[in-house]
Amino acid sequence: MKSSVFACLLVAYPLSALAQWTVMNDIDANTNEKTKVAYTNNAAGYSLEIYEDKNGVIRSRFTLNGGFSVLAQNSCPTIQVDKHKPINLSIDDGLCVLDKKSAEHVLGYVENNRVISRPLYYLMNGRSIVYRFNLENGGYGQTEFSLNGSKYALVSTLGIEIEVVPSDQ
Repeated sequence: MKSSVFACLLVAYPLSALAQWTVMNDIDANTNEKTKVAYTNNAAGYSLEIYEDKNGVIRSRFTLNGGFSVLAQNSCPTIQVDKHKPINLSIDDGLCVLDKKSAEHVLGYVENNRVISRPLYYLMNGRSIVYRFNLENGGYGQTEFSLNGSKYALVSTLGIEIEVVPSDQ
């Protein structure tokens, strides 16, 4: 009996690791259009969403926790996956889109079922992502998300037919 319980725990463990990322449907209140979103949050209450918009642009949205903190409107958060070089610009060297509680970066563009994006590739194949950000009050914040299950969630969100490569090969 004990060995069958242990076997069940071993089989269930990978499923719990995948549960850190989920796929949701976001419905636009104005158009009723559905968008699939890969979503995770962490113990500190911060959240991260990745989705493809109707123009084939893949975006990430980092959102502060529910506290009173407000993002500084003059600097984009820095994103670092594992030990790779940190970035704070969108894939096309454009600035992020900021509001008081969230920052949005462009991660790539879908063209002919292919996305050339080092940041998106790292998100799908890394272990963790760290966001570092300035606050409106002059403070600084940092938070980390696990990337366990991100590849599965992103493939489910973007579609299995989409190939993500780190550079134009």
